[in-house]
Amino acid sequence: MLARAEPILRKRVVETLSARFKSRVELSELHVWIADGIHAEGKGLKIFGDNDPNRWEPGIQPLIAIGEFHFLTGLRNLFLQPMRIDTVFVQGFTMNVPPKNDPKEMANFLPRVKERIAVDKFIFSDAQILVNAKNPNKLPLKFDISDLRLKSTGQGRPLRFAAKLINPRPMGNIDSRGFFGPNP
Repeated sequence: MLARAEPILRKRVVETLSARFKSRVELSELHVWIADGIHAEGKGLKIFGDNDPNRWEPGIQPLIAIGEFHFLTGLRNLFLQPMRIDTVFVQGFTMNVPPKNDPKEMANFLPRVKERIAVDKFIFSDAQILVNAKNPNKLPLKFDISDLRLKSTGQGRPLRFAAKLINPRPMGNIDSRGFFGPNP
């Protein structure tokens, strides 16, 4: 049973994210084990856009990069459509926001297909957002995020968020709450 669960789950994660963002997705590692439900742990998740959002870094940078993630779900949930997961824990998250002159890159964040995995909550640690400038001579603005929590408000609807981050200019702490994602 476990030998079949890992490739099924890996395929669902990659297919769901590829369809959701209409882009190339890479997942370096995914390990699954059963103990009081199905546990999954992944490393090296990258979601790419059509263009390189950050010219300051070597190579093509992903729009979203996740160092590690893990979650637990009930065995029955693996076979539901969509598969249900209560909480995904994410460590080492980077979002590369493209320059303002490339709005079509962010258009792929809008849902267009029925999702194969439904997640209720995301909890992030060691996260950052890089806002890339239109001017190639300007460095990206880097927002370090000490705590970020996203909660589902329903399929195809924006996620409710709560975040604690550091504003780079002027330097200061921000405690922010609101919605992230497409408008209903």
